[in-house]
Amino acid sequence: MSPESTTLEPTIGDPRPSGAGASVVALRRRLAGSIDVLALHRDQLARRHVLDPSPEVGTDDLVLWLDPAADRRMVAWGATEELVGDLFDRDGPSALSASRRSLADRIEILGDDAPAGVGPVLVGGFRFSTATVDLDPDWNGFPDARLVLPRLSVVAAADGVWATATTLPRPSDTDADLIGRLEAILAELDAPVPDGSAFHLHDPVLESDPAVDPQYEALVARAVADIHAGSVSKVVAARRVTARGPVSVARVVDRLQFAYPDCVTFAVSCGLHTFLGATPERLVELKDGQISTAAVASTMPRGETPEADARYEQMLVEGAKERSEHQFVVDDIRRRLTELGAVLDPQEPTGVMKLRVVQHLYAPITGRALGTKPGDVAPDIDILSLVAALHPTPAVAGTPTIEARAWIDRYEGLDRGWYAAPVGWCDLTGEGEFRVALRSALVAPDRIDLFAGAGLVADSDPAAELAETTAKLGPLLNALDRP
Repeated sequence: MSPESTTLEPTIGDPRPSGAGASVVALRRRLAGSIDVLALHRDQLARRHVLDPSPEVGTDDLVLWLDPAADRRMVAWGATEELVGDLFDRDGPSALSASRRSLADRIEILGDDAPAGVGPVLVGGFRFSTATVDLDPDWNGFPDARLVLPRLSVVAAADGVWATATTLPRPSDTDADLIGRLEAILAELDAPVPDGSAFHLHDPVLESDPAVDPQYEALVARAVADIHAGSVSKVVAARRVTARGPVSVARVVDRLQFAYPDCVTFAVSCGLHTFLGATPERLVELKDGQISTAAVASTMPRGETPEADARYEQMLVEGAKERSEHQFVVDDIRRRLTELGAVLDPQEPTGVMKLRVVQHLYAPITGRALGTKPGDVAPDIDILSLVAALHPTPAVAGTPTIEARAWIDRYEGLDRGWYAAPVGWCDLTGEGEFRVALRSALVAPDRIDLFAGAGLVADSDPAAELAETTAKLGPLLNALDRP
């Protein structure tokens, strides 16, 4: 973080840190014309490397969020305030929501009017689990729960482009001092770009053939045996594939967003590491009180011909394993939202989500965070409480969830970090969107670790599940290898 940033350790009684009673001030400007958010991200990658080529973990935040379907593109850097916590602690979600409300009460927003969700915003993510025995130090900058208020953010939406600068007032500040500092932050958008070519070196080499992984096949066999023994009904087992050598975050992101425009492409950089991906799966969105999520589960590859693709689709729609796996997810999501207090709409029919490499069973789930009848008491629901209620879904953990997650922590043998966990953004009113960080990877200075998983049930076949995870690795493998 910058010298002006503070850390909010959320607690139920008093979410403010000691000495942080001062207001946060934001200056928001509507920018004329369009802006290339991807180019801004690339330029900032170059700036952060050249200006500080060896930042400590936890410094120099940089976040990219590209959602073409929603016509929303965002880049943000720096951290004026930080919310950290534990999504799995009993009081953790309430504490995070309390910290978000505290920040909303303390912030003063100057400048141009804007629609909801364009700034100020909080950006960040969560760990898949806090119980992993062997923690990977490469995930040190990605704790259990971390949301930051960026020093500078740019959001390009359907109706305009807004830039928002934030800072903490100093005791000696005059109004002119404060406005001058905020204007200087906004001026960073026009700062010269240093030569960052060395940072964009890209020469990763796979350590092994992604289609060959006897350890993963053995893990699948163990899961199937435990399912037959009644320990769990379904478990999602993940694997990691590593490529060694320098990796250009800018190049990978560019290839992902170009190849998968129907996905959200994201990149979260902290210190020397970047977590990135192109995820097709929304965990949950809260907008104007409307809750939107979906059950996405079961996988088949895409066919090389229309006829082959149709055969795979038929296998997906009619397969007993695939239908069972998907229904687990539908039932679990609806139960969790109902228990939280959401008023759900009738369930829509299941369809097929077709992506470039794979296809999934898909069923939208919608509802409202507020009562629909006069006199209904509005439940205390914000996007963070929705995230806590839904993560992890059976699609990324299994069922029963507690037992499946314990199985993963015990047997999977890798630290998932933020893989298969929520990443996203929220505004200060508590609305926003979080995605499940699938088709994702962690970039370190000397390598990239790619993650993929498969849902396992009683009749899962180790070779077939290995092939499924290899297919899911395809988007990132293509981003690495395509000339």
